[in-house]
Amino acid sequence: MVYKLPFPDGDARYFYYDNNFLHIGNYPDRAMYKITSSNECEKILDVAGWAANDAAMFQGKIVFCSRDRILYKEQDKVKTVSIAGARDLSSITASGKNLFLLDKNDEGKPSQILILDRNLSVKKKLDCPLRNPLDLYWHEENLWIYDQADKCVYRLDILTQKLTARILAPVGNSWSRGIVFIEDQLYVHDRPTASLVPIMWKQEGRAFYSSFEETFFTFVNASKNNSSTETTKAEFRVPFPANTPDIAVSSLQWNRKPDEIIDDRFGQKLASFRNISILPGDEHILSYNATIQHSAVQYLLDEVALDSLDKIPGEIKELYLGNDTYIQTMDPVLVDYAKKARVDSLGREPAGVKSLIENLVHYITDRLSYIDDDKWESAAVVIANQTGSCSEYSFLFSTLARINNIPTRLAGGVQTNGAFHRWTEVYYPGTGWVPVDVTKIDSSTRESYDYEYLFGKSGHEIILSRIGSPDDSLLGANYFIYRNYSGGKRERTTKVEIKSTRPVSPVKERIIHVPGG
Repeated sequence: MVYKLPFPDGDARYFYYDNNFLHIGNYPDRAMYKITSSNECEKILDVAGWAANDAAMFQGKIVFCSRDRILYKEQDKVKTVSIAGARDLSSITASGKNLFLLDKNDEGKPSQILILDRNLSVKKKLDCPLRNPLDLYWHEENLWIYDQADKCVYRLDILTQKLTARILAPVGNSWSRGIVFIEDQLYVHDRPTASLVPIMWKQEGRAFYSSFEETFFTFVNASKNNSSTETTKAEFRVPFPANTPDIAVSSLQWNRKPDEIIDDRFGQKLASFRNISILPGDEHILSYNATIQHSAVQYLLDEVALDSLDKIPGEIKELYLGNDTYIQTMDPVLVDYAKKARVDSLGREPAGVKSLIENLVHYITDRLSYIDDDKWESAAVVIANQTGSCSEYSFLFSTLARINNIPTRLAGGVQTNGAFHRWTEVYYPGTGWVPVDVTKIDSSTRESYDYEYLFGKSGHEIILSRIGSPDDSLLGANYFIYRNYSGGKRERTTKVEIKSTRPVSPVKERIIHVPGG
Protein backbone atom coordinates (compact mmCIF):
# COMPACT_ATOMS: atom_id res chain seq x y z
CA MET A 1 0.00 0.00 0.00
CA VAL A 2 1.27 3.47 -0.94
CA TYR A 3 -0.29 6.41 0.92
CA LYS A 4 -0.71 9.44 -1.33
CA LEU A 5 -0.69 12.52 0.88
CA PRO A 6 -2.63 15.76 0.29
CA PHE A 7 0.26 17.95 1.44
CA PRO A 8 2.86 18.76 -1.25
CA ASP A 9 6.63 18.33 -1.16
CA GLY A 10 7.93 18.67 2.41
CA ASP A 11 4.80 20.12 4.04
CA ALA A 12 3.84 16.81 5.66
CA ARG A 13 5.49 16.18 9.04
CA TYR A 14 4.91 14.46 12.39
CA PHE A 15 4.02 10.95 11.19
CA TYR A 16 2.85 8.49 13.82
CA TYR A 17 0.34 5.65 14.11
CA ASP A 18 -1.87 5.34 17.18
CA ASN A 19 -5.07 3.45 18.00
CA ASN A 20 -5.38 2.11 14.45
CA PHE A 21 -5.17 5.56 12.88
CA LEU A 22 -2.41 7.26 10.92
CA HIS A 23 -1.64 10.80 12.12
CA ILE A 24 0.03 13.46 9.95
CA GLY A 25 0.96 17.06 10.57
CA ASN A 26 0.83 19.88 8.05
CA TYR A 27 3.80 22.08 8.87
CA PRO A 28 2.80 25.36 7.13
CA ASP A 29 -0.69 25.20 8.69
CA ARG A 30 0.67 24.03 12.06
CA ALA A 31 -2.14 21.47 12.30
CA MET A 32 -2.41 17.78 13.22
CA TYR A 33 -4.71 15.46 11.30
CA LYS A 34 -6.06 11.96 11.86
CA ILE A 35 -6.67 9.88 8.75
CA THR A 36 -10.19 8.45 8.92
CA SER A 37 -11.40 5.13 7.53
CA SER A 38 -12.82 7.07 4.55
CA ASN A 39 -9.31 8.39 3.73
CA GLU A 40 -10.05 11.93 4.86
CA CYS A 41 -7.90 14.20 7.02
CA GLU A 42 -9.74 15.04 10.21
CA LYS A 43 -8.16 18.02 11.96
CA ILE A 44 -7.62 17.16 15.63
CA LEU A 45 -5.24 19.84 16.88
CA ASP A 46 -4.23 23.38 15.97
CA VAL A 47 -0.73 24.42 17.00
CA ALA A 48 -0.57 27.80 15.27
CA GLY A 49 2.60 29.69 16.15
CA TRP A 50 4.51 26.59 17.24
CA ALA A 51 7.86 25.93 15.54
CA ALA A 52 7.60 22.21 16.23
CA ASN A 53 9.80 19.65 14.49
CA ASP A 54 8.04 16.37 15.31
CA ALA A 55 5.18 14.86 17.31
CA ALA A 56 4.26 11.67 19.14
CA MET A 57 1.41 10.34 21.28
CA PHE A 58 2.45 9.94 24.93
CA GLN A 59 0.18 9.20 27.88
CA GLY A 60 -2.89 10.20 25.88
CA LYS A 61 -1.49 13.56 24.73
CA ILE A 62 0.12 14.72 21.48
CA VAL A 63 3.58 15.88 22.47
CA PHE A 64 5.83 18.00 20.23
CA CYS A 65 9.54 18.75 20.29
CA SER A 66 10.92 22.19 19.46
CA ARG A 67 14.42 23.57 19.95
CA ASP A 68 15.33 22.71 23.58
CA ARG A 69 11.85 21.87 24.86
CA ILE A 70 8.74 19.76 24.42
CA LEU A 71 5.25 21.19 24.14
CA TYR A 72 1.70 19.91 24.53
CA LYS A 73 -1.78 21.24 25.13
CA GLU A 74 -3.66 20.64 28.36
CA GLN A 75 -7.16 22.11 28.82
CA ASP A 76 -6.51 24.36 25.79
CA LYS A 77 -3.39 25.80 27.40
CA VAL A 78 0.13 25.36 26.05
CA LYS A 79 2.48 23.55 28.39
CA THR A 80 6.24 23.68 27.83
CA VAL A 81 8.93 21.60 29.45
CA SER A 82 12.57 22.58 28.98
CA ILE A 83 14.91 19.62 28.50
CA ALA A 84 18.18 20.06 30.36
CA GLY A 85 21.19 20.04 28.06
CA ALA A 86 19.16 19.87 24.84
CA ARG A 87 20.19 22.03 21.87
CA ASP A 88 18.04 21.21 18.85
CA LEU A 89 15.36 18.54 19.34
CA SER A 90 14.52 17.34 15.83
CA SER A 91 12.48 14.19 16.47
CA ILE A 92 10.34 12.58 19.15
CA THR A 93 8.79 9.14 19.57
CA ALA A 94 7.24 7.24 22.47
CA SER A 95 7.03 3.78 23.94
CA GLY A 96 4.50 2.95 26.63
CA LYS A 97 6.64 4.38 29.41
CA ASN A 98 9.36 6.51 27.80
CA LEU A 99 9.85 9.41 25.42
CA PHE A 100 12.80 9.35 23.04
CA LEU A 101 14.21 12.60 21.72
CA LEU A 102 16.79 13.17 19.00
CA ASP A 103 19.03 16.10 19.89
CA LYS A 104 21.06 17.34 16.93
CA ASN A 105 24.54 18.71 17.52
CA ASP A 106 26.13 21.08 15.02
CA GLU A 107 29.58 21.34 16.60
CA GLY A 108 31.07 18.20 15.07
CA LYS A 109 29.88 16.06 17.98
CA PRO A 110 27.49 13.14 17.61
CA SER A 111 23.78 13.70 17.92
CA GLN A 112 22.27 12.41 21.14
CA ILE A 113 19.25 10.31 21.97
CA LEU A 114 17.61 11.45 25.19
CA ILE A 115 15.38 9.01 27.06
CA LEU A 116 12.71 10.63 29.27
CA ASP A 117 10.56 8.97 31.89
CA ARG A 118 6.83 9.49 32.56
CA ASN A 119 7.64 12.67 34.48
CA LEU A 120 9.45 14.06 31.42
CA SER A 121 12.80 13.92 33.20
CA VAL A 122 15.92 12.83 31.31
CA LYS A 123 16.99 9.49 32.73
CA LYS A 124 19.57 8.51 30.10
CA LYS A 125 21.59 9.95 27.20
CA LEU A 126 23.05 7.95 24.33
CA ASP A 127 25.34 9.01 21.52
CA CYS A 128 23.51 8.39 18.23
CA PRO A 129 25.84 6.18 16.12
CA LEU A 130 24.77 7.71 12.77
CA ARG A 131 26.14 10.54 10.66
CA ASN A 132 23.03 12.61 10.01
CA PRO A 133 19.98 11.18 11.81
CA LEU A 134 16.64 12.82 11.04
CA ASP A 135 13.76 10.85 12.55
CA LEU A 136 13.09 8.37 15.36
CA TYR A 137 10.29 5.82 15.65
CA TRP A 138 9.62 3.27 18.39
CA HIS A 139 8.31 -0.13 17.28
CA GLU A 140 8.44 -3.62 18.76
CA GLU A 141 10.84 -2.76 21.59
CA ASN A 142 13.37 -1.19 19.24
CA LEU A 143 14.23 2.34 18.22
CA TRP A 144 14.22 2.86 14.46
CA ILE A 145 16.27 5.78 13.09
CA TYR A 146 16.16 7.33 9.64
CA ASP A 147 19.48 8.78 8.50
CA GLN A 148 19.17 11.38 5.77
CA ALA A 149 22.85 11.16 4.75
CA ASP A 150 22.65 7.60 3.44
CA LYS A 151 18.86 7.28 3.06
CA CYS A 152 18.85 4.25 5.35
CA VAL A 153 16.73 3.14 8.28
CA TYR A 154 18.57 1.61 11.24
CA ARG A 155 17.22 -0.51 14.08
CA LEU A 156 18.82 0.25 17.43
CA ASP A 157 18.60 -2.12 20.38
CA ILE A 158 18.30 0.27 23.33
CA LEU A 159 19.47 -2.33 25.87
CA THR A 160 22.70 -3.25 24.06
CA GLN A 161 23.03 0.09 22.21
CA LYS A 162 23.92 -1.85 19.07
CA LEU A 163 22.60 -1.37 15.55
CA THR A 164 20.81 -4.57 14.55
CA ALA A 165 19.50 -3.66 11.07
CA ARG A 166 20.41 -1.36 8.21
CA ILE A 167 17.85 -0.92 5.43
CA LEU A 168 17.92 1.27 2.34
CA ALA A 169 14.80 3.43 1.97
CA PRO A 170 13.38 3.63 -1.60
CA VAL A 171 13.69 7.41 -1.93
CA GLY A 172 16.71 7.67 -4.25
CA ASN A 173 18.62 10.86 -3.56
CA SER A 174 15.52 12.82 -2.54
CA TRP A 175 14.91 14.24 0.91
CA SER A 176 12.38 12.77 3.30
CA ARG A 177 10.53 13.93 6.39
CA GLY A 178 10.76 10.66 8.23
CA ILE A 179 9.45 7.17 8.85
CA VAL A 180 6.40 5.55 10.41
CA PHE A 181 5.16 2.05 11.14
CA ILE A 182 1.57 1.46 10.07
CA GLU A 183 0.74 -1.69 11.97
CA ASP A 184 3.86 -3.80 11.25
CA GLN A 185 4.80 -2.27 7.91
CA LEU A 186 7.62 0.29 7.80
CA TYR A 187 7.04 3.36 5.60
CA VAL A 188 9.22 6.29 4.56
CA HIS A 189 8.08 9.71 3.39
CA ASP A 190 9.01 10.37 -0.25
CA ARG A 191 8.93 14.10 -0.99
CA PRO A 192 8.87 14.10 -4.82
CA THR A 193 5.71 11.95 -4.89
CA ALA A 194 4.22 13.31 -1.63
CA SER A 195 3.70 9.75 -0.47
CA LEU A 196 4.37 7.31 2.31
CA VAL A 197 6.16 4.44 0.54
CA PRO A 198 6.52 0.95 2.04
CA ILE A 199 10.03 -0.29 2.70
CA MET A 200 10.33 -3.91 1.64
CA TRP A 201 13.25 -5.73 3.23
CA LYS A 202 14.53 -9.06 4.47
CA GLN A 203 17.41 -10.22 6.64
CA GLU A 204 19.71 -13.20 6.09
CA GLY A 205 22.45 -13.45 8.67
CA ARG A 206 24.30 -10.11 8.75
CA ALA A 207 22.96 -9.10 5.32
CA PHE A 208 19.95 -6.81 4.84
CA TYR A 209 18.20 -6.76 1.47
CA SER A 210 15.95 -3.85 0.49
CA SER A 211 14.89 -1.54 -2.35
CA PHE A 212 13.78 -4.39 -4.62
CA GLU A 213 13.55 -3.68 -8.35
CA GLU A 214 12.83 -5.64 -11.51
CA THR A 215 14.88 -4.86 -14.62
CA PHE A 216 14.41 -6.17 -18.14
CA PHE A 217 17.52 -5.75 -20.28
CA THR A 218 19.22 -6.96 -23.44
CA PHE A 219 22.91 -7.85 -23.65
CA VAL A 220 24.29 -7.29 -27.16
CA ASN A 221 27.67 -8.10 -28.68
CA ALA A 222 27.90 -6.89 -32.29
CA SER A 223 30.85 -8.00 -34.43
CA LYS A 224 31.24 -6.48 -37.88
CA ASN A 225 33.71 -7.57 -40.56
CA ASN A 226 34.72 -4.51 -42.57
CA SER A 227 36.99 -6.49 -44.88
CA SER A 228 35.91 -6.80 -48.51
CA THR A 229 37.71 -10.09 -49.10
CA GLU A 230 38.59 -11.98 -45.88
CA THR A 231 36.27 -13.90 -43.55
CA THR A 232 36.49 -13.30 -39.79
CA LYS A 233 36.52 -16.31 -37.48
CA ALA A 234 35.22 -15.75 -33.93
CA GLU A 235 34.68 -17.50 -30.62
CA PHE A 236 32.75 -16.15 -27.63
CA ARG A 237 32.12 -17.11 -24.01
CA VAL A 238 29.42 -15.21 -22.13
CA PRO A 239 28.59 -15.65 -18.43
CA PHE A 240 25.04 -16.37 -17.33
CA PRO A 241 23.68 -13.80 -14.83
CA ALA A 242 23.72 -15.79 -11.60
CA ASN A 243 20.96 -16.35 -9.05
CA THR A 244 22.21 -15.01 -5.71
CA PRO A 245 20.51 -13.80 -2.51
CA ASP A 246 20.23 -10.31 -4.02
CA ILE A 247 19.53 -11.29 -7.65
CA ALA A 248 16.84 -13.59 -9.07
CA VAL A 249 16.89 -14.34 -12.80
CA SER A 250 13.32 -15.05 -13.86
CA SER A 251 14.01 -15.41 -17.60
CA LEU A 252 16.97 -15.54 -19.97
CA GLN A 253 16.66 -16.10 -23.72
CA TRP A 254 19.57 -16.27 -26.20
CA ASN A 255 19.17 -15.16 -29.79
CA ARG A 256 21.14 -18.29 -30.82
CA LYS A 257 21.70 -21.61 -29.09
CA PRO A 258 25.08 -21.97 -27.31
CA ASP A 259 27.35 -24.72 -28.56
CA GLU A 260 28.11 -25.69 -24.98
CA ILE A 261 27.33 -24.65 -21.40
CA ILE A 262 30.55 -24.59 -19.35
CA ASP A 263 31.04 -24.56 -15.59
CA ASP A 264 34.21 -22.66 -14.72
CA ARG A 265 36.43 -23.26 -11.69
CA PHE A 266 34.80 -20.36 -9.83
CA GLY A 267 31.35 -21.96 -9.86
CA GLN A 268 29.63 -19.99 -12.62
CA LYS A 269 28.09 -21.00 -15.93
CA LEU A 270 29.17 -19.63 -19.31
CA ALA A 271 27.65 -20.06 -22.76
CA SER A 272 30.24 -21.02 -25.37
CA PHE A 273 29.85 -20.09 -29.04
CA ARG A 274 32.48 -21.56 -31.40
CA ASN A 275 33.39 -21.75 -35.08
CA ILE A 276 31.59 -18.54 -36.00
CA SER A 277 32.26 -17.20 -39.50
CA ILE A 278 31.55 -13.56 -40.36
CA LEU A 279 31.67 -13.02 -44.08
CA PRO A 280 33.16 -9.87 -45.62
CA GLY A 281 30.84 -6.93 -45.02
CA ASP A 282 28.58 -8.92 -42.66
CA GLU A 283 27.73 -8.38 -38.99
CA HIS A 284 27.23 -11.02 -36.30
CA ILE A 285 24.90 -10.31 -33.37
CA LEU A 286 25.09 -12.33 -30.17
CA SER A 287 22.52 -11.30 -27.57
CA TYR A 288 20.25 -12.39 -24.78
CA ASN A 289 17.22 -10.92 -23.03
CA ALA A 290 16.86 -11.27 -19.27
CA THR A 291 14.46 -10.25 -16.54
CA ILE A 292 16.10 -9.88 -13.15
CA GLN A 293 14.84 -8.93 -9.72
CA HIS A 294 17.61 -7.29 -7.74
CA SER A 295 18.00 -5.41 -4.49
CA ALA A 296 20.34 -3.37 -2.40
CA VAL A 297 22.30 -5.35 0.15
CA GLN A 298 24.07 -3.98 3.21
CA TYR A 299 26.05 -5.81 5.85
CA LEU A 300 26.33 -5.03 9.53
CA LEU A 301 29.60 -6.79 10.24
CA ASP A 302 30.95 -7.50 13.69
CA GLU A 303 34.64 -6.94 14.17
CA VAL A 304 36.42 -10.30 14.15
CA ALA A 305 39.98 -11.10 15.21
CA LEU A 306 42.72 -11.00 12.59
CA ASP A 307 43.65 -14.62 13.30
CA SER A 308 40.18 -15.66 12.08
CA LEU A 309 41.61 -15.21 8.58
CA ASP A 310 43.77 -18.27 9.25
CA LYS A 311 40.61 -20.36 9.74
CA ILE A 312 39.08 -19.60 6.34
CA PRO A 313 38.47 -22.86 4.41
CA GLY A 314 41.42 -24.07 2.39
CA GLU A 315 39.51 -24.27 -0.89
CA ILE A 316 38.64 -20.56 -0.59
CA LYS A 317 42.28 -19.65 0.01
CA GLU A 318 43.42 -21.75 -2.92
CA LEU A 319 41.06 -20.03 -5.36
CA TYR A 320 41.13 -16.46 -4.06
CA LEU A 321 44.55 -15.68 -2.53
CA GLY A 322 46.69 -16.19 -5.61
CA ASN A 323 49.00 -14.04 -7.71
CA ASP A 324 48.44 -13.19 -11.38
CA THR A 325 49.15 -10.57 -14.05
CA TYR A 326 46.72 -8.02 -12.61
CA ILE A 327 46.63 -8.98 -8.91
CA GLN A 328 50.35 -9.00 -8.14
CA THR A 329 50.74 -10.32 -4.61
CA MET A 330 54.44 -11.18 -5.15
CA ASP A 331 55.54 -7.72 -6.28
CA PRO A 332 57.95 -6.26 -3.62
CA VAL A 333 56.63 -2.71 -4.11
CA LEU A 334 53.06 -3.87 -3.61
CA VAL A 335 54.01 -5.97 -0.58
CA ASP A 336 55.51 -2.86 1.02
CA TYR A 337 52.47 -0.84 -0.01
CA ALA A 338 50.19 -3.41 1.62
CA LYS A 339 52.07 -3.18 4.92
CA LYS A 340 51.66 0.60 4.96
CA ALA A 341 48.02 0.40 3.95
CA ARG A 342 47.01 -1.96 6.77
CA VAL A 343 47.47 0.67 9.48
CA ASP A 344 45.24 3.70 9.98
CA SER A 345 46.20 7.36 9.47
CA LEU A 346 47.77 7.44 12.95
CA GLY A 347 49.87 4.36 12.29
CA ARG A 348 47.79 2.04 14.50
CA GLU A 349 47.38 -1.62 13.65
CA PRO A 350 43.79 -2.69 12.85
CA ALA A 351 41.63 -4.00 15.67
CA GLY A 352 40.33 -6.79 13.46
CA VAL A 353 39.39 -7.81 9.92
CA LYS A 354 36.73 -5.12 9.46
CA SER A 355 39.17 -2.38 10.48
CA LEU A 356 41.83 -3.87 8.23
CA ILE A 357 39.55 -3.71 5.19
CA GLU A 358 38.53 -0.14 6.03
CA ASN A 359 42.19 0.89 6.35
CA LEU A 360 43.05 -0.62 2.96
CA VAL A 361 40.10 1.10 1.28
CA HIS A 362 40.85 4.52 2.71
CA TYR A 363 44.57 4.22 1.97
CA ILE A 364 43.68 3.69 -1.70
CA THR A 365 41.02 6.39 -1.93
CA ASP A 366 43.28 8.94 -0.25
CA ARG A 367 45.92 8.43 -2.95
CA LEU A 368 44.16 7.49 -6.19
CA SER A 369 42.00 9.53 -8.53
CA TYR A 370 39.32 7.90 -10.64
CA ILE A 371 39.75 8.04 -14.43
CA ASP A 372 37.75 6.24 -17.09
CA ASP A 373 40.34 5.77 -19.82
CA ASP A 374 39.18 2.35 -21.07
CA LYS A 375 42.38 0.71 -19.81
CA TRP A 376 42.90 -2.26 -17.51
CA GLU A 377 46.38 -1.89 -16.05
CA SER A 378 47.90 -4.09 -13.35
CA ALA A 379 48.03 -3.10 -9.68
CA ALA A 380 51.69 -2.04 -9.99
CA VAL A 381 50.91 0.33 -12.88
CA VAL A 382 47.91 1.73 -11.01
CA ILE A 383 50.17 2.62 -8.07
CA ALA A 384 52.68 4.29 -10.37
CA ASN A 385 49.98 6.29 -12.18
CA GLN A 386 47.98 7.12 -9.03
CA THR A 387 44.84 6.87 -11.20
CA GLY A 388 42.53 4.08 -12.15
CA SER A 389 39.19 2.90 -13.50
CA CYS A 390 36.77 0.76 -11.49
CA SER A 391 38.58 -2.38 -12.69
CA GLU A 392 41.97 -0.96 -11.75
CA TYR A 393 40.75 0.07 -8.28
CA SER A 394 39.54 -3.51 -7.90
CA PHE A 395 42.88 -4.99 -9.03
CA LEU A 396 44.78 -2.83 -6.53
CA PHE A 397 42.42 -3.43 -3.62
CA SER A 398 42.42 -7.18 -4.30
CA THR A 399 46.21 -7.19 -4.31
CA LEU A 400 46.51 -5.34 -0.99
CA ALA A 401 43.79 -7.48 0.59
CA ARG A 402 45.32 -10.77 -0.53
CA ILE A 403 48.79 -9.76 0.69
CA ASN A 404 47.08 -9.20 4.05
CA ASN A 405 45.55 -12.70 3.88
CA ILE A 406 42.01 -11.62 2.88
CA PRO A 407 40.57 -13.68 -0.02
CA THR A 408 38.98 -11.59 -2.79
CA ARG A 409 37.20 -12.12 -6.05
CA LEU A 410 36.36 -9.69 -8.84
CA ALA A 411 32.66 -9.06 -9.44
CA GLY A 412 31.45 -7.33 -12.57
CA GLY A 413 28.27 -6.44 -14.32
CA VAL A 414 26.13 -3.58 -15.45
CA GLN A 415 24.37 -0.79 -13.64
CA THR A 416 20.73 0.01 -14.30
CA ASN A 417 21.83 3.08 -16.28
CA GLY A 418 23.50 0.73 -18.78
CA ALA A 419 27.10 1.41 -17.69
CA PHE A 420 29.47 -1.51 -17.13
CA HIS A 421 31.07 -1.63 -13.69
CA ARG A 422 33.46 -3.80 -11.66
CA TRP A 423 33.96 -4.07 -7.92
CA THR A 424 35.40 -6.52 -5.38
CA GLU A 425 34.04 -9.08 -2.95
CA VAL A 426 35.94 -10.12 0.16
CA TYR A 427 35.57 -13.37 2.06
CA TYR A 428 34.70 -12.21 5.57
CA PRO A 429 35.27 -14.81 8.32
CA GLY A 430 31.98 -16.15 9.69
CA THR A 431 29.90 -14.32 7.06
CA GLY A 432 31.13 -15.29 3.60
CA TRP A 433 31.37 -13.14 0.50
CA VAL A 434 30.73 -9.42 1.06
CA PRO A 435 30.81 -6.71 -1.67
CA VAL A 436 33.35 -3.89 -1.27
CA ASP A 437 33.08 -1.22 -3.97
CA VAL A 438 36.16 0.96 -3.56
CA THR A 439 35.38 3.07 -6.63
CA LYS A 440 31.98 4.16 -5.36
CA ILE A 441 33.42 5.09 -2.00
CA ASP A 442 36.09 7.17 -3.72
CA SER A 443 33.59 9.03 -5.91
CA SER A 444 31.15 9.70 -3.07
CA THR A 445 30.98 12.47 -0.51
CA ARG A 446 30.12 12.15 3.16
CA GLU A 447 26.63 13.38 2.24
CA SER A 448 26.08 10.74 -0.46
CA TYR A 449 24.25 7.52 0.34
CA ASP A 450 26.78 5.60 -1.77
CA TYR A 451 29.34 6.30 0.97
CA GLU A 452 27.57 3.80 3.20
CA TYR A 453 28.12 0.94 0.77
CA LEU A 454 31.60 0.08 1.92
CA PHE A 455 30.16 -3.33 2.83
CA GLY A 456 27.35 -3.94 0.35
CA LYS A 457 25.95 -2.57 -2.87
CA SER A 458 23.27 -0.05 -3.69
CA GLY A 459 20.99 -2.31 -5.73
CA HIS A 460 21.61 -0.57 -9.05
CA GLU A 461 24.13 -3.25 -10.12
CA ILE A 462 23.32 -6.47 -11.96
CA ILE A 463 26.03 -9.07 -11.47
CA LEU A 464 27.17 -10.79 -14.67
CA SER A 465 30.22 -12.66 -13.38
CA ARG A 466 32.56 -13.36 -10.47
CA ILE A 467 36.13 -14.48 -11.04
CA GLY A 468 39.08 -15.03 -8.74
CA SER A 469 41.94 -14.68 -11.20
CA PRO A 470 41.95 -13.07 -14.66
CA ASP A 471 44.89 -15.28 -15.69
CA ASP A 472 43.04 -18.58 -15.38
CA SER A 473 39.49 -17.39 -15.99
CA LEU A 474 37.52 -18.53 -19.02
CA LEU A 475 36.65 -14.84 -19.42
CA GLY A 476 40.25 -13.65 -19.19
CA ALA A 477 40.42 -10.19 -17.64
CA ASN A 478 36.92 -9.41 -18.88
CA TYR A 479 33.78 -9.80 -16.81
CA PHE A 480 30.97 -9.72 -19.39
CA ILE A 481 32.34 -11.57 -22.46
CA TYR A 482 35.38 -13.43 -23.77
CA ARG A 483 36.07 -12.64 -27.46
CA ASN A 484 38.59 -14.23 -29.81
CA TYR A 485 38.81 -13.09 -33.43
CA SER A 486 41.02 -13.97 -36.37
CA GLY A 487 41.04 -12.73 -39.93
CA GLY A 488 39.12 -9.95 -41.57
CA LYS A 489 38.90 -6.36 -40.40
CA ARG A 490 36.94 -6.42 -37.17
CA GLU A 491 34.78 -3.81 -35.49
CA ARG A 492 33.03 -4.79 -32.25
CA THR A 493 30.58 -3.23 -29.84
CA THR A 494 29.29 -4.64 -26.56
CA LYS A 495 26.47 -2.94 -24.70
CA VAL A 496 23.55 -3.52 -22.39
CA GLU A 497 20.23 -1.94 -23.27
CA ILE A 498 18.04 -1.34 -20.23
CA LYS A 499 14.46 -1.80 -21.40
CA SER A 500 12.66 -1.09 -18.15
CA THR A 501 13.20 -0.90 -14.41
CA ARG A 502 10.40 -0.78 -11.87
CA PRO A 503 10.15 -1.10 -8.09
CA VAL A 504 8.96 -4.43 -6.74
CA SER A 505 6.51 -3.39 -4.02
CA PRO A 506 2.78 -3.15 -3.36
CA VAL A 507 1.32 -0.81 -5.99
CA LYS A 508 -2.13 -0.30 -4.49
CA GLU A 509 -2.63 3.33 -3.48
CA ARG A 510 -4.63 4.82 -0.66
CA ILE A 511 -5.30 8.44 -1.63
CA ILE A 512 -5.76 10.73 1.36
CA HIS A 513 -7.55 14.02 0.86
CA VAL A 514 -8.69 17.05 2.86
CA PRO A 515 -12.51 17.40 2.95
CA GLY A 516 -13.57 20.18 0.64
CA GLY A 517 -10.05 20.42 -0.79
